[in-house]
Amino acid sequence: EGTSTAGAHKRCGSGSSPRTICDSRSATRAASLSAKELATLRATSRKDTRMALSRIAWLLTVFVCLVTATLLVLSHYRGYAAVTIAVGISAAINLF
Repeated sequence: EGTSTAGAHKRCGSGSSPRTICDSRSATRAASLSAKELATLRATSRKDTRMALSRIAWLLTVFVCLVTATLLVLSHYRGYAAVTIAVGISAAINLF
C-alpha cells in the first residue's frame, strides 16, 4: 500500500528525480551512434559560446575605469579615482 506505481521512482525520498521515457531514448540513441556521428551531434547541440558585443563593451568600460583609477591614485587624485571606481562598479553590474 505504501509503494508507488511508477517503475523507476521510489516513494521514500531517494533524492533522485524519476526517469522518463525520453531519458532512456536519448541514452539508447547515443549508444548506437558511431564516434564520428556522436562528435557531430555534440558539436551541433552545443550552445553558442560567442560573446555578445554589448558584453565586450561593458568589459572594456570596466577595464578602462580600473586603469584610469589606478593612474589617478598614482597621481594623488584620490577623489577622482573614487568616482572612476564607482563608474566601473556601475558598469560591472551590467555584466551579470
